[in-house]
Amino acid sequence: MSLTRAQKILIGVGIVLILVIVISVAGYFYFKSVTTKPNEIRFAMVERTGKQWYALSGHKVIKVESPFGMDSVNPIVRDVALPLKSSDVPVLVRVSNGSQLAVVRGSKKVFVPFLPNDTSYKVDITDRPDGMVAFSEYSIATSTGGVEGKWTLASYSLYPQGGLAPETKALLIGNGFSPRFVADGSLVAINSEGLVRVDPTSIGHSVLINRPNVQYGTAAISQDATRVLLPNSVAKTIDFFSIDAKHANSISYIGSIQGEKVVGAVPVAFLSDTSFVAEQAPGVFTVYDVGKTGIISKTHTATL
Repeated sequence: MSLTRAQKILIGVGIVLILVIVISVAGYFYFKSVTTKPNEIRFAMVERTGKQWYALSGHKVIKVESPFGMDSVNPIVRDVALPLKSSDVPVLVRVSNGSQLAVVRGSKKVFVPFLPNDTSYKVDITDRPDGMVAFSEYSIATSTGGVEGKWTLASYSLYPQGGLAPETKALLIGNGFSPRFVADGSLVAINSEGLVRVDPTSIGHSVLINRPNVQYGTAAISQDATRVLLPNSVAKTIDFFSIDAKHANSISYIGSIQGEKVVGAVPVAFLSDTSFVAEQAPGVFTVYDVGKTGIISKTHTATL
């Protein structure tokens, strides 16, 4: 069957319209891909008196001032906990002679300071639904052996019960760093004995994984307290464990990074529950992923 001249014109116009739509859509996605900011993951490596935050985007790492979403807060936030409430986020802010505990409140990010006279260096803030926060504090003490630094764990109630006035200082609850609250209200943390569980009320603690003399920054606990990285100084590995967030005493070994020089004594940080980064040379960050079978594999290297 032959087509009429009108039908041929209509078909031609239809083809042209289809081509225009295809080209427009392709162009939209092309320009969107080159103009949209690449997805970035922010993580922190620990310095003696605080954290240096980095943004990881593919094979490139850059230094940034703050955790994701806190760039616009004044003063600059250097550490952040998971949201305590929909409108309150506990934070730690670096000041000229230490660190300050505060809450960033509301969509306009109003800054509400706590412990204004406390200028000790604080990092690793974590929070509990009832308003208790915990963090690590660094102090320098003079002893017979000279001057040495010490990491301690402290807790503080942002919203005292029964109308009580806020405390003027934080409560010392033990030695260690990288505290994380778990579902039963206790903390998991790392100290000179290894991975420990701390009761912030009784200030008692128990050892979950024996790993003595771990240096600060070479071990890490994920923000949700379900994973932990610990160096193994004997095997020269980084060991990866899972923690039952409901029952902190339940620990499972997942795997280790093998075969790299002195890998067990380098700065590490979590990118997610199943991935982490190790700074195995200054400014060179190796990214690892943990599969469902527990095999830890190197995905790529990113440079500063």
